[in-house]
Amino acid sequence: MKPSWLIIDEAQNLTYPVLEEIRLLTNLETSTEKLLQIVLSGQPELEEKLKLPQLRQLRQRIMLRCKTSPLTKEQTRDYISERLRIAGSFGQPIFSDQAIDAIHIYSLGIPRVINLLCEHSLVNSFVEQQRPIPPKIVEEGCTGIPT
Repeated sequence: MKPSWLIIDEAQNLTYPVLEEIRLLTNLETSTEKLLQIVLSGQPELEEKLKLPQLRQLRQRIMLRCKTSPLTKEQTRDYISERLRIAGSFGQPIFSDQAIDAIHIYSLGIPRVINLLCEHSLVNSFVEQQRPIPPKIVEEGCTGIPT
């Protein structure tokens, strides 16, 4: 029998009672295998939450921890290029090189923030009819974006 998977994103927002229920789910097993594989994905606050003494039993059941690092400038450039390609861009310059550098600086290499900055920049550049997008548009789009 193949195990089922439970994948929870934004797990840093889970309350203690819910995390305790998840811990109880880890007990579902046969004599030879686990019946449920659980993946908790979250922001750094999840790691802090798991350090709480009342979550010690859940923490002990974690078999693997992974942490993603921020993207480098080159990875940011490649990431934006790939996202644009998937969206239907055919290699036409949409962001200037300086705009991509600005996106990397302001996003700190965090993909979620890169996405937000690109989205704001695309909308603002459409309104202002500027292409390729200059760094000024990226800078204007930084207002209110969490890092």
